Amino acid sequence: GFVHRAFVVGISALIIACMDAIALERCMQVVQGTSGAAASSKPGSDHVLCLSATEGHVIFIKHAFLPVLLSAAVDAVWIDFDTFILQDPSHAFISARDSPHEVLPQRSRVRFGSFLFYNASDLCNLSKICDPRQHWAFNVTTTTPDSPLDYQGVEMLVTEHWDARCLNNGLFYVRASYRTLTFFTLFLKQIYINPYTDNQNLFDAFLSHSTLDAAVPDARPVLRYVLLDVDQLFGCAEGHANQAASGEQGLLTFHFWASDFRTREAAESADGPDASRIIARNGVERVEKVRANKDELFDMFFSEAAQKEYATHGKSHGIPRAGANFIAQVKAPKPNWRGMCSVTAVGVEDLVDERLLQGQQQLIDWQAATHVVTEGGSLEETIGTTRDASAWNPVGSSAANGDNVSALKGIALEEWIDALQALGELSEMLSKRPEVQLALEVHQTGSEPRASALGARQARFARLSVVQSLKHRLRSLDVGTLLTVRAFRQYGPERLLKELEEVMGLKEVNSDGAPG
Repeated sequence: GFVHRAFVVGISALIIACMDAIALERCMQVVQGTSGAAASSKPGSDHVLCLSATEGHVIFIKHAFLPVLLSAAVDAVWIDFDTFILQDPSHAFISARDSPHEVLPQRSRVRFGSFLFYNASDLCNLSKICDPRQHWAFNVTTTTPDSPLDYQGVEMLVTEHWDARCLNNGLFYVRASYRTLTFFTLFLKQIYINPYTDNQNLFDAFLSHSTLDAAVPDARPVLRYVLLDVDQLFGCAEGHANQAASGEQGLLTFHFWASDFRTREAAESADGPDASRIIARNGVERVEKVRANKDELFDMFFSEAAQKEYATHGKSHGIPRAGANFIAQVKAPKPNWRGMCSVTAVGVEDLVDERLLQGQQQLIDWQAATHVVTEGGSLEETIGTTRDASAWNPVGSSAANGDNVSALKGIALEEWIDALQALGELSEMLSKRPEVQLALEVHQTGSEPRASALGARQARFARLSVVQSLKHRLRSLDVGTLLTVRAFRQYGPERLLKELEEVMGLKEVNSDGAPG
């Protein structure tokens, strides 16, 4: 379906990277399975090249062909397979390259963490981070100097995400030159030696667009690039702003990409006051968006029935009816808030928030849920609060010993203090016993009392060590130790000590030092 559509809209040359033998065989069938009169209306070997690309990960293969083409002085356009080409985008590429509205990157920037912005106002307006103490000046540099002999025009065309500042490398144009060849050769190398680096974030960082990445080498050329119009020309399933959607004034390409969010930013003019809404932590109102999964979209745009529709409606306007309806439905107002990218785990908290808000559940206090108490931490910050700590694992808690940790909700600070005082009383009682004092003296002086007496004294000394360990567990907020002290303190110190030894997983110790 993709190959047929590219031919229908007039793409003159297409290379298909086939990731397995089945894909290669199918591609060859499409290309070579025509003859006679039918060949004039279907793709042939002079239009499409099917290449085996079975070695390596898809992300590596995606960029592996670029250095080959660039070294042959061939300009290249990469387009993801999950893209429906509504019209030939060649003229739009040429126009954006030769008559750019703004050439990037801007060398003098503002940095917040690992993210880049044009200036402090851009940071404040885009992500609502306006405190000057949270950002600093940053200059985009390279150890590969520019030469006056270099091509001075636009070297790449790229797209941003619809609702975020970072780049989406599902569609881009590259002008062949030694600079772009160096750029993508280094990029390919860094992907290979840094398998855990996200390729899309790295692509963005190589161009110094919106983010920084430690895998970007200082020697990479800083290419001049232009942003393609994702509002009116190069849309995606997350959204676009083209009123026509399809037809001569409509989109040129439609990428099936959409974020994992089920909602989008609301707009009164488009959604109306009665639309079901949620309000995110940043105060932005969001409404449920039109969604479809990749399988549904491939069937909608590339199935045999879809191909029959666009094959009988002219060269570029034969869009499947279901596909045209979907493109029209995902048209949305331009988002006012375009935050940093959430390609990896950065956006997990927002996704969880969305599910909770849609289910009318209370949001998680992420700061409290991820708070860790250390030896020098403040107990008041974590005890006697209303948060649920069932998923919280403090350093040194019983979870480290394989025990169950209960929720801390509702346990007053005074109860922990009382338990510590009870253990303090046990320590004092054991320390004052003559046999324990003698055992301590023996330990310090190295003298050797009678063996029978020493066994009893060692047992008392061991129990004193147990109490010291239990104090540490209480300070680490071990609920099991607290419950034991509260339950058995009233039965006297010997019974309490016996129960606490069970908490520690110890067998009862007899007075002669032998296990019971």
